[in-house]
Amino acid sequence: MISVEEFLSLPTEEVARLVRTAGPKVCVFPINGTRRWFRLEYPDAPDTISAYIDAMVSVHIRLCRLFFEHGLDTLIVPVFGPDLLKRRGYQEIALRGLSRLATDPLLRDFYSSNDIKVRFYGDYQSHFSDAPWRILLEQFEDLERETTHHQKHRLFLGVYAQDITCAITKITIEYYEKYGVVPTREKLVELNYGEYIQPADIFIGFDHFCVFDMPLLDIGETDLYFTVCPSPYITSAQLRQILYDHQYLRHGLSEEHESLGYHVVERMRNFYKANIEHTQGIGIVKDGIWFPTNQVDMPQEMQR
Repeated sequence: MISVEEFLSLPTEEVARLVRTAGPKVCVFPINGTRRWFRLEYPDAPDTISAYIDAMVSVHIRLCRLFFEHGLDTLIVPVFGPDLLKRRGYQEIALRGLSRLATDPLLRDFYSSNDIKVRFYGDYQSHFSDAPWRILLEQFEDLERETTHHQKHRLFLGVYAQDITCAITKITIEYYEKYGVVPTREKLVELNYGEYIQPADIFIGFDHFCVFDMPLLDIGETDLYFTVCPSPYITSAQLRQILYDHQYLRHGLSEEHESLGYHVVERMRNFYKANIEHTQGIGIVKDGIWFPTNQVDMPQEMQR
């Protein structure tokens, strides 16, 4: 097996080839922590919605390019849910930001030049029937139509995708009434996302350890990762470490515990004894911000 050091030093094209050897990968990557990232990285910028959205357009392009170049050909990006509207000033940010996702010339050129098919998923149609949100429906449809022939990459943008129980129920009833059979999970995925997507392979979140906005794609086999810093800070090296863990370390592990040697059992014992009562996902709150706390003590023999 290739070492992590070698994997990190490979040309990007070779990393992408290795990632694709096990078949197409689906990655869910909500881009979170963007307001605090903007505050930290643009301290002298005007605190305006336009300045923030301009910065986020660049971030969206950079991150999508980073993921696609590393062999992740299908990217699921939840971008908006009703919880954001509870935050001060977020309605205008949401309206203008969602519109820019579909209409911004830089983004549309990025989608076109990189052969990216864009689809929107979620229960947004039932929420955008009235002004001023109604215009978004036309803009979403225009972008989907413009990119429908693209084949190299797929980008699914989630809008109101946090709970689609009612939408799925409606789809199921309509499908049964039309065909006389209950739709399969695969058919429901196709009807919800516009085309079939295999179960998610990787979820990369930030902040609280929680998984969201990937309906029907989580069948209990998704590898979960959570960055310590806001999503825009993710780097090529960090993504490669995640991909290495997913590709080589998470799967095909021995479950024959009875056949483990004495030294292997002792190493396992030392690790667990050093971490009794430790829990991944615990954090502290400072000035209203949640920060994760390190919960793992690595025994000397296991340190690199």
